[in-house]
Amino acid sequence: MPRSFIPRADDRRVTWLNALADGLAQDVGTAGITASDAAHTKTDAEFFAFLVSEKAEMRQAAETLTAYTSQIADGLPPGTNPSIP
Repeated sequence: MPRSFIPRADDRRVTWLNALADGLAQDVGTAGITASDAAHTKTDAEFFAFLVSEKAEMRQAAETLTAYTSQIADGLPPGTNPSIP
């Protein structure tokens, strides 16, 4: 099976999509590329970058909430306050 030229890792895909969008913007008017195509590609690249960022923030929030829940469930040494998320 041939290898894809599109990266698998999300952070590398963000870079790849941004480069694609920039390249299309430079090539408007050639090979049938319209300004609308370039604009839609840029919007899609920005949205994908937003989703990747949100996913990372959600993962961090889930880890923080899990740690907080464990502190409450397992108890803490006397005089120690839980780390409130």
